[in-house]
Amino acid sequence: MASYQSGYGGKHRILSTKTGVVHITLHGAGASAGRELLKDFHKHAMEVPADIATLNAEIEAASAKVLPLDLKDDARGARAARAASYEHGARRADETIPGLGKRDPPVGLAVFEPAAPVEGVYLHFHGGGWVVGSAFGQNDARLQAMADALRVAVVSVDYRLAPENRFPRPVDDSVAAFEWLERRAAERFGATTLVAGGESSGAHLCLAAFLRLAPAVRARYRALNLVYGFYDLEGTPSNRRFDRRLVFNGRELAWFAKQLQPDVMLRKDPACSILRADFPGDLPPALFSAGTHDALLDDTLLMAQKWADVGAEADLVLYPGAAHGVGHFGPHESTHQGADLLRRVNKFLEGKM
Repeated sequence: MASYQSGYGGKHRILSTKTGVVHITLHGAGASAGRELLKDFHKHAMEVPADIATLNAEIEAASAKVLPLDLKDDARGARAARAASYEHGARRADETIPGLGKRDPPVGLAVFEPAAPVEGVYLHFHGGGWVVGSAFGQNDARLQAMADALRVAVVSVDYRLAPENRFPRPVDDSVAAFEWLERRAAERFGATTLVAGGESSGAHLCLAAFLRLAPAVRARYRALNLVYGFYDLEGTPSNRRFDRRLVFNGRELAWFAKQLQPDVMLRKDPACSILRADFPGDLPPALFSAGTHDALLDDTLLMAQKWADVGAEADLVLYPGAAHGVGHFGPHESTHQGADLLRRVNKFLEGKM
């Protein structure tokens, strides 16, 4: 097995026997070998851990009994179903900030602070296909644990949801949060070290907003944590061909994209499908992560490569067999692979703060 030097310390085997984790460094030592592996990634057969294969079979069997989201076509129903599982943290503080424009409504924030003095701030964007999800209750336990472990304030953005609020409104709310934190972090939290990230549609909003920031504002953010993001709303190859009922298939993801931007031509706009955008040369280090049985796998592979191509630091972590949601929501949230991902995210961010 080959191994590559991580950008934040330590060597990681391409296929570890415990989690099957694939760690590829696309910068610094090992970069050329990492890029060669990434170029032909789909040609490499990766052994899926037995427990993950069993879990996937159970997910597909259960999904076969449920109507797919694209056939239900009920955004509000999906939102209500997700909300029923929310658990609200006792230490969470809720507040609002001004919207981006004079006509935009205030943007809600959920704030999780550590018991220890705050040493930095992590700006978080939740997932949910731009349609479901909330900063209030969806991720409270995980975000509070992150705040305590890293001694950071975690600020989760309650951006407006589609289809009631189409593109670019959720991105506008995300830009407002980035700019507010850059201005107010020292006053509000007593810290000036800033990092940001999100998962799935939250990774999309995080990066779409980040690319709209002025260079001086971008420069304040030391790192991004981008977890199985949805970066091309027209569908990358893995998205278009993924027909397994394994959390979400390609047709369901296309339904989510349609809720955000119903116009087919406008979905191709690089401001919306950010994998098509031209990237500046001042991007911060980023950690990209996904499971190999995720319809959005190619979004992560291609975005990590694009990041490295403009000279930015890129680390890529992949989990053989893991589906959408690994470490963050759904059946793959609490697997050993999910726990490994959360540890790696914390270690990456800690090394950049």
